[in-house]
Amino acid sequence: MDEEFDAPLAARCECGGEIEHQRTEFQYQEELPVPRAIRRRFAVHVGKCRCCGRRHQGRHPFQTSDALGAAGSMLGPRAVALATELNKELGLSPQKTAKALGRFGIRVTAGGVVQAVARQARALEPTYEVLIEGVRASPAVAPDETGWRINGQKAWLWAFAGENVTVYLIAPGRGYEHAEQILGEDFSGVLERDGWAPYRRFANARHQTCAAHLLRRTGELIADSVAGQARVSHAARRILKDALALGDERDQDVIDADEFGLRVTEINERTDKLLQTRATHEPNRRLLAHLATEREHMFTFLTEPGVQATNWRCRAGAAPSDREPQELGREPHPQGRPHTADHDERDPHRPPTRHRPARTDGQRPALPTAGRERADHTPRPRFPNRAGRLRRCPNRPRDRCPS
Repeated sequence: MDEEFDAPLAARCECGGEIEHQRTEFQYQEELPVPRAIRRRFAVHVGKCRCCGRRHQGRHPFQTSDALGAAGSMLGPRAVALATELNKELGLSPQKTAKALGRFGIRVTAGGVVQAVARQARALEPTYEVLIEGVRASPAVAPDETGWRINGQKAWLWAFAGENVTVYLIAPGRGYEHAEQILGEDFSGVLERDGWAPYRRFANARHQTCAAHLLRRTGELIADSVAGQARVSHAARRILKDALALGDERDQDVIDADEFGLRVTEINERTDKLLQTRATHEPNRRLLAHLATEREHMFTFLTEPGVQATNWRCRAGAAPSDREPQELGREPHPQGRPHTADHDERDPHRPPTRHRPARTDGQRPALPTAGRERADHTPRPRFPNRAGRLRRCPNRPRDRCPS
């Protein structure tokens, strides 16, 4: 304990009686020290070589810059670390970061925060290169990308989650050449990725296509389908869920190796049979074509130990939960549908989001309401839209009646 205090009893009760001591209890508190900036002055010794005349300048470990003269005032290492954390991890703007530092008695402008963070980034470049090597050496890497902004211009935030290491890259695009900067063209581990085509260009790598993406896609198709149009989506969804359940049984050691092998063979046979289906519904044909493209990468997690069925590790890093979507630079999705990064793909068994199917007549269709209406809810009466006939709607002005 840094400090200890005593909370004694009062001498008498409100009624006038004497208070008798019975026992002593303890309460604990954590408090911040009074913020106070530490002011340092460095006597920097400057000299030159007597042989070649080269200028030399001393440096103390606490210094964060070699600037002298008018630029000889700077933030200390802990202040720069705190500013970097507030700005880059917690998402505060340079103006708010400067204001937060002011609470500690450190006066700095927003421009000073930007320059300090930039110096920190340059100093950390060797560490960044070592982290990249750690990603490349990982047996499995989960890459993903999401929208970002650079000076108001569209860019992409990449995240690569490897074994005990995660590396970020802000790039102007989301192509193969940007992923190759981190992974290297000879990456030979397992990529736990979504269906984005550039990932397939890593020919030396093994792949695991994200099961959560496939489950969400099949769920959306089921929500938008009528009658028998959902049979293909239902069949694909059952196969994916059975595969995930089988992987859980293996991880929990509740299934022996022989039975596990037989069930993996059964899942592969069901998948091949599904891909032979001749679908007539266009969304189903597109789904089957995508599954055929990803066929050999759908169940890598069943044959490669340690491989995840989804890219949830990287999704958690690419879209931090403590930052708002606008801070990540996401643009509104057309037709009001949410951005793909807004879905929680860490739980592949999460029910799909109900979407309003797109319509070409400009009307706003209603969401499916099965199982969500109250028992005492009376459906709104529907009035036929007949040409040349106007019907009066109850409790509505005449000029708002449908025609």
